[in-house]
Amino acid sequence: MADQPKSIPRLEGNALRETFLVFIEQRKPHAALRAFGELLDDLSKETNLLLHRVDERERDSAYARRHLDAAATDLRHVVESLCSLSEFRDEIDDARAAVAAHDAVPALERVADALEGTFGPEA
Repeated sequence: MADQPKSIPRLEGNALRETFLVFIEQRKPHAALRAFGELLDDLSKETNLLLHRVDERERDSAYARRHLDAAATDLRHVVESLCSLSEFRDEIDDARAAVAAHDAVPALERVADALEGTFGPEA
């Protein structure tokens, strides 16, 4: 593929989305939830590697579908978060963030639509 990224960005694992954690403003609960999310992420990856020994073709297809579905769902949450931020453009000191959030939504929706359309409806 010509449009393939040169390298895959790696984020520290966290089962909890940043768009959720942003609402936890107190330092200690925020840190505790972040640590819990990292633990869940590690456990899910290790468990998947150890317990799910299935036919290679079945695993690859199911794995790809689950990841595309999860990415599309995460994008929908990001869109929701950005829409929420854009609604406050008259209430925040620097409206550039709200305008940028509003402007990013259509592109993210197109990506989520494309991911969801890859496999079509769930069989």
